[in-house]
Amino acid sequence: MVAMLLGVGLSLVLLMGVLLIVGTRLRWSVFVDPPEKSALFSTFSFIGRHFGADFLIGLNYFLGGATVLVSIFLLVKLLTGSLTIPR
Repeated sequence: MVAMLLGVGLSLVLLMGVLLIVGTRLRWSVFVDPPEKSALFSTFSFIGRHFGADFLIGLNYFLGGATVLVSIFLLVKLLTGSLTIPR
């Protein structure tokens, strides 16, 4: 049961990483040009406001790629049985 929940959670994390990459590639405004008035509440707005849109786009690709790689790695370890889950 725990392994199944972990697998579902990792799949959702994988989906979020893919969504970040695709959203940045398609230039969705929430990822690449968020409104500045939401800088207190949105990490994307804060970073875009202080470091610029080019930095934000590069960071989105890096974070999305790292998220995808780590989640795939952990999913493979979980599916092959080499990931031990403490009880």
